[in-house]
Formats: sequence, structure tokens, C-alpha cells
Amino acid sequence: MVIEQKWNSLRTLLRGMKCAVLAYSGGVDSSLLLRATAEVMGHRLIAVTAVSQTYPPGELEAAEEFARTLA
Repeated sequence: MVIEQKWNSLRTLLRGMKCAVLAYSGGVDSSLLLRATAEVMGHRLIAVTAVSQTYPPGELEAAEEFARTLA
């Protein structure tokens, strides 16, 4: 029940925002936040990911694939 309360609190907080730009790394934390924000804001959300030599291509592809499932 505690997890559900925290999830609902997060969604309530997000509903108070008109739009958002989310820094999305593809990790667990940003994926959870991306999912919650996408559910609440839909097309009022922009998720961005930085690409560099330290970011393995396979991880970028996985992050993009997950983000597409939320569109």
C-alpha cells in the first residue's frame, strides 16, 4: 500500500504542472519518472537523452525502445 500511495502522490504532483522536459537516461529512476509523467502529461512531455561516448549504443537503443512504448 505504501508504494501505491507514493505512486499516487507523484502523479498528483505531476498533474499540477502544465508541461515538462525530462532528462531521461534509460536507468530505473528516470524510466519510472518517465512512465508516470507520460501517463499524466501525454504530449505535454518532452523526454531528452544526451548521447556521448560514455553512453553505450545498446543502452541508448533500449532507452529509445522503452520511451516509444509510452507514446
